[in-house]
Amino acid sequence: MPSRTLQRMSKPITTVIPAFSTEVDEARRFTLGRQTVADGLPCVVSGGWELCAPHYRMERNGTPALAVEYLLAGEGTLMLAGTEAPLVPGTLFAYGPGVAHRIRGTGLSKYFVNLTGGPAEAALAAHDLAPGAIRRLTNPAALHTLFDVLITAGQAGGAAAPGICAHLTMALLGTAAAGSTTSGATDLTGYATYQRALAIMDERHAQVATVEAIAETCGVTTVYLCRLFGQYGQETPLQHLTRLRMNRAAVLLGEGRKAREVAAELGFADQFHFSRCFRRVYGVSPRGFLALTGAAER
Repeated sequence: MPSRTLQRMSKPITTVIPAFSTEVDEARRFTLGRQTVADGLPCVVSGGWELCAPHYRMERNGTPALAVEYLLAGEGTLMLAGTEAPLVPGTLFAYGPGVAHRIRGTGLSKYFVNLTGGPAEAALAAHDLAPGAIRRLTNPAALHTLFDVLITAGQAGGAAAPGICAHLTMALLGTAAAGSTTSGATDLTGYATYQRALAIMDERHAQVATVEAIAETCGVTTVYLCRLFGQYGQETPLQHLTRLRMNRAAVLLGEGRKAREVAAELGFADQFHFSRCFRRVYGVSPRGFLALTGAAER
């Protein structure tokens, strides 16, 4: 009989779950009760997404659990452990027991996760996000996805939910650490422009084909936009836009659309230019991609 390696489990943890804010217009939230997770993993007690009420204000001297919040939209100010900082999209911050904080803002849309236990403290410290830390994220799309999956897993519940949420939180912390800067090192005007360019590309990449058009929409020069991507990102604006457009192309091809139809929908002058761009991203032509995925053109 094959041998099995048993993963040692921590004792169940009972903790006071932080109260959810009532100053919200919409929310997707979850709570997890008594938990048993593998040793070394943080215990996730709650989390979610909130669209805060206009003129939102939250002021506390601390919370019963550790907390990580990420601002998706809106603006305001954050007072954390005696330090005040602008609250802008892409801001990630942490607080916990004994860490005073005050949040004020308008149009705030934010994700959050609450953690407890020694492994949670160690995980935050290892990812440069100990209570009181404020970071600016340069890879928001990846973090959005992880938070959404975390919320889905938490709301689904079940015996496996605590472990799944613990692993997702570790992935979330690692992703954040790999793409962040300190708040003090950030040029807020430039950072806001970078975030806006990312949002435009994410929402309109099927219609907007050039970096020049993105820069014009943001009210900056193409050279300046390229400099921002070099400062805050890991791709050039052209690489980022092309990757999004080719991801969309792959979805359409997988649905059975012909390459010439996809090229036309994405605004390519001809199918050959589209095929070259697709090959640069995926390493194969559209036809080769269809063969690899088992899809067939209609």
